[in-house]
Amino acid sequence: MKNWLWKGAAATLLLAGPAVADDPPKKADPPGQGQKDPPRVPAKRLVTKDDAQKEEENVDPSTPYGKYLTAKKAVSEKSRAFSKVIADERTKGAEISLKNEAIAAANKEMQKAQDAANAAGVAFVKSDPKAKQAFTTIRDVVMSGAATPDVFALLEEHFITNDKLPDLFRRLSYGRPTPELEKFLRAVIEKHPNRDAQGQASLALATLLLQSDKKAAEQLLEKIAAEYGDVKSYKGSLAVEAQGQLFEMRHLQVGMVVPDIEGEDLEGKQFKLSDYRGKVVMLDFWGHW
Repeated sequence: MKNWLWKGAAATLLLAGPAVADDPPKKADPPGQGQKDPPRVPAKRLVTKDDAQKEEENVDPSTPYGKYLTAKKAVSEKSRAFSKVIADERTKGAEISLKNEAIAAANKEMQKAQDAANAAGVAFVKSDPKAKQAFTTIRDVVMSGAATPDVFALLEEHFITNDKLPDLFRRLSYGRPTPELEKFLRAVIEKHPNRDAQGQASLALATLLLQSDKKAAEQLLEKIAAEYGDVKSYKGSLAVEAQGQLFEMRHLQVGMVVPDIEGEDLEGKQFKLSDYRGKVVMLDFWGHW
């Protein structure tokens, strides 16, 4: 269920309309003697649309970009409908999964709308790759999970040096390794002028190679730790990420001896995992995030 819920969230690209918000109530002038404070009425202020939203509203719907925006709105509508079905089914106490016919039908409609939006987005970028909305459009297509050969060809041909390109690498590393994806990441490593982007593309490639060529992945992870280790990442640095993956490859595979760990038990006594060697042990790792 994780994938389709994620896709539904990634697909919800709402065009926000005008909204109102409450200002803090202002203190009235002091009442006269014997008078009561008048009731306070919250003032209203208009939250205006930003320039991008205004621009989108003025786009001709018959143009390639206009067709993409129309398709994107349809995704938002189907995503809201999908969320409503889930809420309604939960209220009924029904099972919340794709085995539920109502949820499955709503999910199918949402995915159909997303596929149409992705196709419209690719068509728009092909028609005008230099448009200012071109990169954000192709980025949204990738983030929705649609990474086709056409998408990688567009990225490599027109956006290979874009400074926002690294935003896509982690999403791409979660996918399935394909020749087109590997070719694109190798092109980034070779052609992108930014060293940080080269390192992040290398990590994405190494993560993908773990599924198909572990020896090549191991060599690339060693190179990342040595040459790009200081590049920042969401775990602190690429060195931390590369070394973590190397440790998992070398010590945490099925059939290997579990590395020893130390800690306190529920009674506060120190213990080692190796104290239980030869016995059946269940390890339960948990935490709060």
